[in-house]
Amino acid sequence: MGHENTGYVYDFGSKVHNISKNDPVILFPYITKGYCLNCRKGNDMFCTEDPYMPGIDANGGYAEFMKTKIRAVVSLPKSIKNDDLINMAPLADAGITAYHAIKKVYPLIIPDSTVIVFGVGGLGHIAIQIIKSMTAAKIIAIDISQEKLELAKKYGADFTLLFSNNHDIIKECMKFTHNNGANIVFDFVGENNSTEYSLKLVKKQGTVVVVGYGGIFKESTFDLIIREINIIGSLTGTYSEFTELIQMYLDGKIKVETQRFNLREAAKADELLKNGKIQGRAVLVP
Repeated sequence: MGHENTGYVYDFGSKVHNISKNDPVILFPYITKGYCLNCRKGNDMFCTEDPYMPGIDANGGYAEFMKTKIRAVVSLPKSIKNDDLINMAPLADAGITAYHAIKKVYPLIIPDSTVIVFGVGGLGHIAIQIIKSMTAAKIIAIDISQEKLELAKKYGADFTLLFSNNHDIIKECMKFTHNNGANIVFDFVGENNSTEYSLKLVKKQGTVVVVGYGGIFKESTFDLIIREINIIGSLTGTYSEFTELIQMYLDGKIKVETQRFNLREAAKADELLKNGKIQGRAVLVP
């Protein structure tokens, strides 16, 4: 929250000519100058000229008004409904992060592939829909919450596994994949042994994409080599990927599960988020 922002243009500077007052917009998460080589390649997340993220390290969306730069503004159809404008806010980080991770390994998701989505939160439920829309892969969803697994089924998961002491997810995954493992594992958790399990669930010459963070990565180098496992880290996506994802949403190919709170309920929303009680993504509405 606070870093995934949509709204209507209230005012703009004299040098801005490509938007009008009251235009509906969504904001790219990074504010950059756009001059460095990384920005010119479209990789604003690696800007070397003092980038910042409103809502993370600068004032963001915990307010009725916020200031941004025109480089971050993506115009939306003037006909878009306010309800859709609110619901699509999480695309500005959760969505674009999931989409970027999938695009990085998209050529590897060949027909008859199995893909694991580890963690069906704000990113994971969007990732399932993107994979379903772009590929013919079978999708296994893993989470500690049965409610979130029901959400995974709603959005296209073919098989779900509850991550708990009472379930041998490795055995069940191997049964589903005919003892091969998954071609691709997207780890949207990044802690509590999720990456360790991801490496055990991926097949030989498979790929683990680590998106979540907070844990420690440890693995035998011998196992990595003998099984030829690829491990990829993935951050937020590019501006071009952002516009592609927005179009997917506008075309009805993906939906965003949101729980809405007014600004006075921000602390409550933070607490629910911290305790894993949010289904999908929390959104603050002024």
